[in-house]
Amino acid sequence: SKLESLSSLLRYNPDLVRDHQRLAAVDRFFSPDGRGNELTQMEVSRAYHLQGDIPNALQAAEMVAKNSRHGTVIRHYIRLLRLNGEAQRGLEELIRFRELFSRKGSWEDTTLELELARVYAALGEYRKAEDAVDSLLHRHRLVQPFEPRLLVYCCLLKGVLLDRRGARGPA
Repeated sequence: SKLESLSSLLRYNPDLVRDHQRLAAVDRFFSPDGRGNELTQMEVSRAYHLQGDIPNALQAAEMVAKNSRHGTVIRHYIRLLRLNGEAQRGLEELIRFRELFSRKGSWEDTTLELELARVYAALGEYRKAEDAVDSLLHRHRLVQPFEPRLLVYCCLLKGVLLDRRGARGPA
């Protein structure tokens, strides 16, 4: 059912995908290169995702992410790969992107590093996932404070990873 999660229930709109497809088409039409803005084009994928249709969300995201240099687009694409059970492919795409287009210390790079930790966890590589989160938390404390939302995501993942290995204590 399309209404299995609270998010889907609160945001359910049967016309969401169609409306976003129209938006993306208009964006492409007015774009000089005919491709449109990557973030606008990604909204079609996000609409499918909100509807709980991960395979179509992934298909829509792949078309945009294929040649993207935009970290937010890649992060959404990697997340969809992970949610679709393709975490290994997500890891490969993430490593490739970071080697080519990494912007060390940027917000984009930080969110990609958090997604890397999630991919490692999905692959069962919990030590690597925890190391990635620890690196993020270290950077938050000593180098560059994160926005609160990002810090919360890091702490939540750290807590899940600690709980997974049976450790109790500070997360």
